[in-house]
Order: sequence, then C-alpha cells, then structure tokens
Amino acid sequence: MDLSQRIRTYQHRGATILLHDLSELSGADALVAVRHAASLIDQRGSGLNILTNVTGTEASKEAVEALRALGARATPFVRKSAIVGATGLKLALVKAVRIVFRRPIQTFDSVQDAQDWLAE
Repeated sequence: MDLSQRIRTYQHRGATILLHDLSELSGADALVAVRHAASLIDQRGSGLNILTNVTGTEASKEAVEALRALGARATPFVRKSAIVGATGLKLALVKAVRIVFRRPIQTFDSVQDAQDWLAE
C-alpha cells in the first residue's frame, strides 16, 4: 500500500484538501492509513478540508475506533469534512459523528462532488 498516494494534500479550485483515501482497504490497512493521516493533520494546522473515501473499505472495530479518535483529535483544525462512499453502517457512523463533533461533515457519492463542496 502506497500511503503517499492515499494520504496526501493537494489543491482543488484554490482550496487545500487533505485526502484520506481508505477505499478498498482491509481493516488492517485502513488502520495503518488512519494512523498516518494523524501525523499529517498535526503538521498542517488549522483550516483543513478533509476528503475521506471509504468506498469498499472493510470497517473493522479497530479502524472505526481509530477514525473516531482521529476525528476527535482533528476537530479543532478542520474547516470541513467530506466523506465519499458511506453506505449502510458506515453512513450511520457518519451521522453519529456529525452530532458528536459538531462540524460540517457531508456525504457524497463522488470524489468530484466532495472536492467541489470542500472548495466552496
């Protein structure tokens, strides 16, 4: 797994986006990626726009707990969060996270729509 392509920052329409691409990862690989993302969030500081892609990701208990902890840790630094591919149980988790973290979190069917919203 190449973390440099899955967890990285890039520009979209003038906005800096932190990509957190967990798509099609096993629970163990998703856990490694989440831990790596935490270090990038610490380096970037405030005003982050985060795009998390969970399409086809295995939702292991450990990975879900790591994402929850990362969300709590990142909240003071995050401007907006967009999540792509959240269906079923993952969508229910996103709804719970919105309530707990009280920050703008939207779900999308496509990365393009998510990027556009983050850049607004």
